Amino acid sequence: GESSAPFVTYDPSAGSVDGTGWIVPGGSTSEPGDVLPRLDGVQKASFGFTAKYKTPSSVAPAGTLTFSYGSRFKLQSRELLWLAVRDEGTAFLGGNASIQGMDGEYPFVAVIFDGAGGFSGDSFELRVYEPGTDIASPTPLFAASGEAGGQIQIRS
Repeated sequence: GESSAPFVTYDPSAGSVDGTGWIVPGGSTSEPGDVLPRLDGVQKASFGFTAKYKTPSSVAPAGTLTFSYGSRFKLQSRELLWLAVRDEGTAFLGGNASIQGMDGEYPFVAVIFDGAGGFSGDSFELRVYEPGTDIASPTPLFAASGEAGGQIQIRS
């Protein structure tokens, strides 16, 4: 079908993701447009995530996502809403999160690449939006990306 609005489709039996590691937001391997409090392009940010649909009839995946940029920014998922595993190298994870020191539920999208699947290396990208904002918005409130140190696994 056709749609003028973006939408997510998924297959709950199609895979799972997990990983822990770090990136350098605003660094040489980041995408343009990273935005975090006092971003310097040097300090590492750590992340951890796991997501899997418990059963094919599950409405949302079970799991968590955490992201910390030193003491400057701490995000923790409150509710995962969807997981889309494109192939063994690419997955997308979305949901709502809380941010330390800020009120509200912040929609987020994580784009995850697993180098074992043929991509040039592991990488992680996080986009966080204002509460109530559509995740298709071109301008996130916060964004962080980069090649990942650590371990990312996508199972399709």
